[in-house]
Amino acid sequence: MQKYALFLILLLSSLTRLPAQHRAQPVDGFAAEVDGKIITVGDVIERVRPALAQLSREYKGAALAEKQSELFDDGLEKLVEQNLMIAQFNKMEAQLPASAVRERKDSIMRERFDNSEDTLMRALRKVGKTTQEWEDELREQMISQSMVQQFVRAKIHVSPREIREAYEEKKAELQQDTELKLRSISFRPAPKGGEQERLAKIQNTMRALAEGRDFAETAIEFSEGPKAEQGGDEGWINIDRLPEELKRALEDTEPGEITRLIETPVQTYIFKVEDRRGGETQTLAEAQPLLQREIEEEKYKEIYEVWMQGLYDQFQVRMFNPDISAVTGDL
Repeated sequence: MQKYALFLILLLSSLTRLPAQHRAQPVDGFAAEVDGKIITVGDVIERVRPALAQLSREYKGAALAEKQSELFDDGLEKLVEQNLMIAQFNKMEAQLPASAVRERKDSIMRERFDNSEDTLMRALRKVGKTTQEWEDELREQMISQSMVQQFVRAKIHVSPREIREAYEEKKAELQQDTELKLRSISFRPAPKGGEQERLAKIQNTMRALAEGRDFAETAIEFSEGPKAEQGGDEGWINIDRLPEELKRALEDTEPGEITRLIETPVQTYIFKVEDRRGGETQTLAEAQPLLQREIEEEKYKEIYEVWMQGLYDQFQVRMFNPDISAVTGDL
């Protein structure tokens, strides 16, 4: 693990120091062998290269080394699994229709390269690949997708009973968020010596509201909050995102009602609840798409793991620790 992390750090450093025409050359150290096919360290680096750049922006030092090591291991595992799928595909003597490969290639040419061979060649030169290598990778991706479809996705079936059972089990989690349409009047803490003036302002506000004065008009006159000029209009707010002291005061306040004076360490508030929505538990029909997706994801993982274990048992897989000195020289 530490070797991989050190290797990645040294590799990234070396890539910035090499001339542009050599930066994309593959690293020849062996990372794994699957059914006689070698996966090089360079293969793994190429697979995880975009994520490596992102890691370098987000982490430094030991944390970066750990994340790079985890990324390398994950990339290697995925490449091993892809090559196991290809080994099974070849053992089955299966064939990809030539028309399917051609259509996929044409689609990529249109979407990514504007149907320009020159644009494609420039992109391939940048990453050190030939047209044949690119087409081989494309074919391997299509094989992997077709194998996953045949041996995993085609075996996933979710019955109505499973959805009903999941619904009953997760009913408490399927309650919709409660949102309140609020107006507010708020008062900032009093400056030193201004306590009596602040208290009088609050009392005048409470008196006006008790006498039935319009809340929005009262907010415009007395509120010190950022929405004062809009009559204290806060719009729709998810009650679960409010501080606990505000949530407690608003939970049982019905539309049209005004809260008591709410003291917090930051400000003092008065709210009017204009409307309320949500809070109901989703029906089975409403929750079904989410529940079906969750069940399908669980089954995908289970079926995929069993399938992959069978491939590990069926084909020879050897893992290597890359010889760092062989690829980093005196760096």
